[in-house]
Amino acid sequence: MDKAVLIAHYNKPLQWVNEIRKGIQSFVYTSNDLMTNYTHVCNRGADSSHYLSFILDHYNNLPERTVFCHDHRSNWTQEYPLPEIINNLNWNAAQYFSIGARCNYWTCIPFDEKPHHINAMKRNWHILEPYLVYPDKLTYFAGTQFCVHRDLIRQYPKSFYEHCREWVYSVDEAEWFIGRFFEYTWHYIFTRDPIEKDIKYMI
Repeated sequence: MDKAVLIAHYNKPLQWVNEIRKGIQSFVYTSNDLMTNYTHVCNRGADSSHYLSFILDHYNNLPERTVFCHDHRSNWTQEYPLPEIINNLNWNAAQYFSIGARCNYWTCIPFDEKPHHINAMKRNWHILEPYLVYPDKLTYFAGTQFCVHRDLIRQYPKSFYEHCREWVYSVDEAEWFIGRFFEYTWHYIFTRDPIEKDIKYMI
């Protein structure tokens, strides 16, 4: 299994998944109790619970490359509909790259106009230690949709992702922040570079 798509689902229609080309396996992890044919996860931390659960379930047999994406066909955070992106993806563009819209490139750290936000980042940074230091600057593409090689995932032990998911499920923080914490840091986790690179990702 060389190429796969993990879809973090809550309530959007999934007919678009049938448009994905053959040879690309799709997985749906849902937090919707009414969806009985998919893998269920706790409805907490937005897509982070879905992504972390997929990594943990498949840690020993991960696809070579996986696209982590949402359940919406189209969205302001992406430049094209997801089937078009996935079917025309340059899977070898890099070991990690965002498929989010290039107009949605943001700086999270420093975030001086929102001190409560930075305090929350600092207060919870311990879940990424000792692997990643708190950076002077952290940039990212909004939307939390990306493609990553399994080698970058498995540079960390399975226990690291178990620890992250336990944090998602149990931390006493605002729900919006739990998901945002990983939106800001996935690229840093996988590439060890706090400045996310703008990589051309479609053929």
